[in-house]
Amino acid sequence: MYMSPLVGIILELVMIRAFTAGGVVESFRALTTFMTVGQGVLTIQLLKYVLVPQLAKYHSEGRDREGLLFANHFTGFILLTLSPVLLYAVFQPEGLVRFLAPGFSSELVAESAQLARIAAVGLMLMILTGGISAVLNFHGVFWGQPLSQLLLNATIVMAILVGGHAAQSDSEKFFLLELSVSVGLGLMLALMLWQYLKVWRATDTRPGEYTSDVRLQGLLLAMLPQMVIIAAEITKPLVVNQTLSHLAQGSIVLYLLAFKLLMIGQLPIKAMVTVLFPSYSRLAADISPAQMASQVVKGGVRLFAVAAAIFLVLWVVAPLIIYVIAGLSNIPSSQESVLLDTFRVLVLFAPASALGLYFMETAFAFKKKAVVIGYCVISTAMLLLWLPRITSESPVAVAQAYAIVQAVSMSGLGVALYAALRLSARATRSADD
Repeated sequence: MYMSPLVGIILELVMIRAFTAGGVVESFRALTTFMTVGQGVLTIQLLKYVLVPQLAKYHSEGRDREGLLFANHFTGFILLTLSPVLLYAVFQPEGLVRFLAPGFSSELVAESAQLARIAAVGLMLMILTGGISAVLNFHGVFWGQPLSQLLLNATIVMAILVGGHAAQSDSEKFFLLELSVSVGLGLMLALMLWQYLKVWRATDTRPGEYTSDVRLQGLLLAMLPQMVIIAAEITKPLVVNQTLSHLAQGSIVLYLLAFKLLMIGQLPIKAMVTVLFPSYSRLAADISPAQMASQVVKGGVRLFAVAAAIFLVLWVVAPLIIYVIAGLSNIPSSQESVLLDTFRVLVLFAPASALGLYFMETAFAFKKKAVVIGYCVISTAMLLLWLPRITSESPVAVAQAYAIVQAVSMSGLGVALYAALRLSARATRSADD
């Protein structure tokens, strides 16, 4: 789990050192951010919230294979629903680039067309591997998705180290990135399918007796709230990149580099939450709403304390971290100061965001999906209203807006979740009386 983000940082440093923080790297980051939304929003943060509770239900009934059939149908339905995005990217790639980064020049848009097609295919593959990851996590396999992501990043790093010095023109640099991303995606998919087949064989306890009870109506009902969340959460990174594309050149690269450094600090938090979520899903069927509320508070306090300690250390040592990063990637001093300020702003509000991740996981585990929908819609609306009004040429202003919105909305999410669980407890007591 820790190696994949570390290799991701190495990728950023190698790419910036080889190609500078210019148009090629800006385009690559804008398009691959769109692609990895499939891994982040559509898969890790969404598919498992539907699949893991359903898998727990089938598991309690001794029907693990039927649970896998549901996972297959649901993931396929997600892919079918989003297939127009793939078709649009294939036939109108420049239109996709202009949508994702409206501040790019016409020349950069044209050169980014093929990479846009690959990113759209990558989005679909990320969704597929995300569904597989949810299944693997439920069955106790947590290393599959991080290792597959490591393969993708490592493939791109090796391609740049081997061929980056020979790529002189922007078209040659784009070709190198397009080829390495394609190969990396293929390796990632192969690894995840291999792990999935092992789980599939392990659940084959009643040969010839399996029937799928999945109905289109059930899939639609499960999809409707998820589509609201998907739309809201996808909008966040897109509007951030759209805003950054209008700022000084290199803003997208510097912002995302700071964000990736932050993600390394969040790894212990994500590891804790990833392990807790399947346990909470099983626990939800056995405890009362009042006990759920108590569990949320206790777990939240512990998680916030861990997060605050981690990010306090990061904030203090941030100048040293950024100095080393800038030296390794040949970032000029003017951009180094911007990177430091951006990173420190994100770190300052990171404990609240880490706590919010826990609240989202817990809300889904305890079947309070409406609370998460409200958070997603409100926080996205706040960003849509704030970011277009930014007049600064620095990504620091974007980081400030994003961090404040996330901290405020995540705090509201926690309060709303606790209130919903207390209301459920009160309703249960009234019914018993």
